[in-house]
Amino acid sequence: MVMGFKHRRWLFIVLLVMVIAYASLFTYAHMGRTVLKYVGPGYVVEYVRYPELPWPLNILTFGPPNEYPLINIAITNAPTPYPHTNARFFIYATGPSVGGFVDVGHYLSNSTDFVIDVGNYTAYALELDNYLRMTPDMAGPSIILFISTITNTSKGPSVVTGFVTVPIIPVLARGSVVDVVINYTRVVKVGLTVNATGALSFQDPSTQPPSTASAGCVFVGGGTYRGGEECWYWQLNTVLLTQDDAPFPVVAQVIRSSEVDYVGESDVRVGIELSQSTYTGAGFTLSLAIPTNTGVNIEIPGTGYTLQLQSNQNNYTLLNYECYFTNPLVPITPLCEYANVSANYAVSAPSISSAGAYGIAIVGYLEIANYTEYECIGPLGDPCIGTVEAVRWVIVTWFAAYNNTSVNEFEAEPLDPTVMMNYIQTLLNNEAFNTVTFPSGTGYITAGDIDTQVGASPLFALAGDMGSILEAMGISIPPELDPFLNYLLMGISFNAETISTISSSISITSEPLTGACNGNPIVYEFNYQVYVSNLSNYYPAPTFYADFNAGPCS
Repeated sequence: MVMGFKHRRWLFIVLLVMVIAYASLFTYAHMGRTVLKYVGPGYVVEYVRYPELPWPLNILTFGPPNEYPLINIAITNAPTPYPHTNARFFIYATGPSVGGFVDVGHYLSNSTDFVIDVGNYTAYALELDNYLRMTPDMAGPSIILFISTITNTSKGPSVVTGFVTVPIIPVLARGSVVDVVINYTRVVKVGLTVNATGALSFQDPSTQPPSTASAGCVFVGGGTYRGGEECWYWQLNTVLLTQDDAPFPVVAQVIRSSEVDYVGESDVRVGIELSQSTYTGAGFTLSLAIPTNTGVNIEIPGTGYTLQLQSNQNNYTLLNYECYFTNPLVPITPLCEYANVSANYAVSAPSISSAGAYGIAIVGYLEIANYTEYECIGPLGDPCIGTVEAVRWVIVTWFAAYNNTSVNEFEAEPLDPTVMMNYIQTLLNNEAFNTVTFPSGTGYITAGDIDTQVGASPLFALAGDMGSILEAMGISIPPELDPFLNYLLMGISFNAETISTISSSISITSEPLTGACNGNPIVYEFNYQVYVSNLSNYYPAPTFYADFNAGPCS
């Protein structure tokens, strides 16, 4: 009897130890480590890595499901769906590639939590990283999600589409669980009132042909196709332009013809660095130009290309570039160079011998495309053999810098002063600028000074209009782009956990010749506004083009 009791006690202890060990192992296997966190306007993207256990422990602990290329999407604050539509959400995914944008897939979901597979995009992301000479363990393009739903509004049923960008950093994504949490009320959206009438009924999407199997549909109660379906879906229409070696103007000193004889030196600097104590991610924003009844709206749904500081790195320099532009009367050779490396990588710069804008451009790859929302009305199960009409479109502008592998920083160069001046003058003619005036005699201005004066945020810095720079360079523009040339806005944005520690290292120092003085410097600032999700507000899109108004001393 005593022996039996002891045996049961030891058995209990062994089982208890096994339970504790399994619980500990289970907890360990499900304790994720976030390796990327990107905060967009109204959504958050996280890459989470979980410990890899050997077989059979990985089976016993039921390892985390849905690793990349599956992406887990959770939508909060979604509008109430219109009754009896074929799906609550219909989603279109697309992304940039070498040679233009590509389709990634169409998806349907009746739930606010769903999974999409973007495995067919990984090869495009790797190819694009390689083309840009970037490393796929810390950089990658974003896919764009067009997330549509049919809901009821005061004007009747409407198709609402929200835009979200999801960074795909190939090596970092591999083995990670990619979660996207979307607050639908806060994402960039467009809406379209529809004309569905009569009672609506659920139509199983599996009965639709593949071309419309992922469209959002309702039952048509009247008209030519009474008893049929009315459906909507987004699709890549046309890649309008791809441009190698496209300059993204970053900073410039404007020197007009009346100032040429008075400016001795212009020292222009740009520094962009990721660090654990400031910001851990940077990206080139993707922009949407959306036609409306009153004009064109510019929306920034997120980054189109992202660079992420690795957790084992304290800092990483994306660009530290400096140009010395000098007057021929000054015995200093004008040149541009990467500040962190030897002078072997210095290149000649234009001398201040004529009017122009003397500055720096980041060099990269540019893509512009038309995405169109189509409406189909036709027979039940095959509506797109009836009437198909384009009902809305957006122009997507995407840019990413090349990596200069000799220094492992962004490719940068001094831009031709005439081209830069034509670019700035085009924007002035289009009334795209506000101006900020500094005290007379000011010879040094930093981006931080400008941000403070105009109320900009360092989380979105250095905006540029890619349409205007293409026009200034004399590049042939497709006729379809003509109405949108002033709306192809790009920018560099930063992802930060601690906003207060961010500072700028972008500056211009202007030294007048002997006997000359700087007047009241003017800085030109875009009058566009961009949404900065970390701060939950709209802020000016900063530029850094300054005219020091040099002349004779009074």
